[in-house]
Amino acid sequence: MFFDDKLAAFHASARNAQDVIHIGSQLLLDAGDVKPDFEENILKREQDYPTGLEIGYTGVAIPHTDSRFVNKSQIAFVSLKKPVVFRYMIDRDKAVQAILVFIIAMSQPHEQADALGDLVGMLSNQKAVKCLQACTSMEMLEAILTENHIC
Repeated sequence: MFFDDKLAAFHASARNAQDVIHIGSQLLLDAGDVKPDFEENILKREQDYPTGLEIGYTGVAIPHTDSRFVNKSQIAFVSLKKPVVFRYMIDRDKAVQAILVFIIAMSQPHEQADALGDLVGMLSNQKAVKCLQACTSMEMLEAILTENHIC
């Protein structure tokens, strides 16, 4: 599915949203899933269409960009040691302290809406969010995603 390349960074250090996007974009680029200008375009899109969300008491972000910058549909997961500021998806003047970030790279435009919906559904489950925050290995991540019907 969208996690078959097993792209994740657990409890990463980042100073800001750009650092987190770089970490996830680099995982996707190294795997050959995205084009070299993917990161640049995800950062541009984030300026106009922020992707931070507050779900329960947890800040998350789901940055993404157009399918033309993607070679193969994939999602990279980055959890953080300390939250970084993303702007809120619904009110760009509001800050969200994101600790969980899913970088979405979809090669087909219709896949993006499905992936976003599935992720938001999983992130609405407080147990899943706590497990994601505690996750330290790909095996743990795969178990969480499988349990929540993401992979």
